[in-house]
Amino acid sequence: MTGMHRGGRPPPVSGQGARGLTLFEILIVLLVLSFGWFSLLPRLDVTRSEGGRGGIYKELGDFPDQVRREAETSCRQQTVAGSLSDDRLTWGDKSFKLPETVMSSVVDGEQPRDRAFQFRIYPCGVMDNVELTLASGRRLHSRTLTCQFLPS
Repeated sequence: MTGMHRGGRPPPVSGQGARGLTLFEILIVLLVLSFGWFSLLPRLDVTRSEGGRGGIYKELGDFPDQVRREAETSCRQQTVAGSLSDDRLTWGDKSFKLPETVMSSVVDGEQPRDRAFQFRIYPCGVMDNVELTLASGRRLHSRTLTCQFLPS
């Protein structure tokens, strides 16, 4: 029985004795990692304030989202207007109060010629590229594909 390994098998050749992970084990590891990632994602959301409550950025995200839904259902672009040295965005008869006064705005790479600015939200669910600079120096920029405003 020389040269035989336990169980009647020949001894493993170099490199064959190391056992790798099976496909099932890899899938289980990926499943556990994905659960961890998706449980962590809500805590990484910049639109939420401390303590998990909504906050001004969540409310500011809800306003263009409301306009986007109207644009999609009516199949017509919607225009949101604002003014420099003002703290409101208006859409039709509705308005949204910003946390501070708007000091400058850039819509699709251009600054307004006068104090008023406008941006559009289209029926396909996208909006113009908008950057607002507030009185404190904080900047808000739009995510054109999701119709949200986020701090810069």
